[in-house]
Amino acid sequence: MDTPKTELIRIVGSQLYDFSRELAARHADSDSPHGVTNAQGQIVVCIAKTPGVGIKEVASRLNITSSAVTQLVDGLVRNGLITREQDSRDRRALRLALTRQGIAECRRFEQMRADRASELLASLSDDDLTTLERLLAQVLGQLRSS
Repeated sequence: MDTPKTELIRIVGSQLYDFSRELAARHADSDSPHGVTNAQGQIVVCIAKTPGVGIKEVASRLNITSSAVTQLVDGLVRNGLITREQDSRDRRALRLALTRQGIAECRRFEQMRADRASELLASLSDDDLTTLERLLAQVLGQLRSS
């Protein structure tokens, strides 16, 4: 039998997951000039945050397979949003970088994501938003340090 805290943790975890899926679903309904999917947008943001990142690092950060990242990257390269560059220290390794179009798409994607989150959170009071931000920062900090 679950304790009240265990049950509450399960409920909150489920709600966080549902919130994330709702944001992703709303992204699917938005138009991108380059036809960028939510998954591709996440890759673009990952590359923007860590320029020169490799396929394996992106896969690890996004918790998807390297082959999935490779397929998504192929589309981004075709659309002129990212480039693959050979690593100067390891000729076998490729590094990913955003093009000017990729930088613009990253900004658009992040703004769209913020707009969608704003729509979903607009009904919360300032105090509730402050509390939510503090709690999410705490949880994310624990995740990133583990």
